[in-house]
Amino acid sequence: MTSLSTNRSLCNLAGSVLIGLFANSAFAQTCTPVTTSGTYNGVDVTVALTNTVQYGSPYTSCGVTTGANAIYAGTGPGNSKIVYSFSSPQTTARVLFSGANSGESASFSFDVGTPTVSVNASSCTPPITGATVTFPGSDDGADLQVTGSQPFNTLTIDVPVIDQSGSLLDLCAESIAVAPLTPQEINFTSTAPSPAIVGATYEVAATGGASGEPVVLAIDASASAVCSIAGNTVSLLAEGTCVINADQAGNATYEAAPQAQQSFSVTAAPVIPPQAATPVPTLGAWGLAILTSLFGGFAFMRQRRKS
Repeated sequence: MTSLSTNRSLCNLAGSVLIGLFANSAFAQTCTPVTTSGTYNGVDVTVALTNTVQYGSPYTSCGVTTGANAIYAGTGPGNSKIVYSFSSPQTTARVLFSGANSGESASFSFDVGTPTVSVNASSCTPPITGATVTFPGSDDGADLQVTGSQPFNTLTIDVPVIDQSGSLLDLCAESIAVAPLTPQEINFTSTAPSPAIVGATYEVAATGGASGEPVVLAIDASASAVCSIAGNTVSLLAEGTCVINADQAGNATYEAAPQAQQSFSVTAAPVIPPQAATPVPTLGAWGLAILTSLFGGFAFMRQRRKS
């Protein structure tokens, strides 16, 4: 921003024409600047500024206008840093620049993931290398879109000091939104026992979604008299239906998983009837008569030998 006061009228005149050209563009939209910490579209935003000031009036460069009290960065004494922290993960951010001098630049980074920077609108079309935009002209500006490779909670903009003229920038509140959470689900990976017998045990296993939160296993209240659980071991206590609940909490990126259940019938151990005693064989009348005759014969023979 070489001569802000001298160039303002010419820039604003050119800017009004260029904004008219952008009027039918999807990017010619309102930008409410996020210059201080606050709540925007239901998201709490904390703004931390290093080596910056505020510029009191709107300013237009290359058809892009930053608003009143825009952040004035790159003016010294050291490099400027602007950090936006969001209470809800974001996927994209819209940032306006104006009044940038030749060679001035801005680099974008997130707490997680890799940013991709593209130009929504600008009559100057500044070059972009990686996540850094460089302004080649003497009074450049651009409407930029910064998109993350994954949802991010912090956006950092670094503006180095080139000639202490600096540039103006606005983060547009309209690009801030409560990010939708990713759903996840639970699946039981163990097969319920069949048959399930009172007194037996069963090792239950289940996997959850990508949140990394643990899958919590518990016996449903309706089945507390039928089975119990300790760790992953289910003990079968009585006849009835055993119901195992599996739950997984969510986090800033993932929804809590819908509860999954596994149920199975528990039956008593089969009763084995006692075996009947083996009957002792008995002799009928004829058998007894024959046996008596035999014993009598043996006795007679023995007596004759003695005599």
